Amino acid sequence: MSPDAEMPPVILLAEDDRDVRDSLELLLQLSGYVVKPLTSGVELLQSTLDMSSVGRPPAAVISDHRMPEMTGLGALEALNDRSIVPPAILITAFGDLDIVDKAEELAVSVVHKPFTTDQLIERLEDVLRRAVDEPRVCSACGDDEGLRARGAALFCRSCRRIADTSDPDDAMIDLGRGN
Repeated sequence: MSPDAEMPPVILLAEDDRDVRDSLELLLQLSGYVVKPLTSGVELLQSTLDMSSVGRPPAAVISDHRMPEMTGLGALEALNDRSIVPPAILITAFGDLDIVDKAEELAVSVVHKPFTTDQLIERLEDVLRRAVDEPRVCSACGDDEGLRARGAALFCRSCRRIADTSDPDDAMIDLGRGN
């Protein structure tokens, strides 16, 4: 077995506040996760690109929204533009509808401050669980790589539609965005 095959999955944690970053890193480690702490959206973007380029993308990303140089959402948008879409959680104290809407378009889970440690771990477990569900194919456009879980539905990045997974026919609903 190669050394890479033995490496555990990594959670990227981007937070510019050192005390918050250290606390979240410890929480995640105590919950059994391997964590790579980062201080900005630029570091998040670069680390994700670097890990993905060697075939070891992060298992998930947890990012604060407001950070220096580049926001967490800005980094996730830049990754999305490159068709790199790790399961992600965006943490924000600013529940601005534009931020939440853009995060939803990217199929990013949003956690609002303040939150409990249990809420964050439950949300992480949820995004990780949805990421390993069996692959689905968009019934509208046939894409099997652009589908992302969003709640009980799948969102197709290619045709910008949502499939209700409780529907046995996976009927696609047109969002009317970006078409």
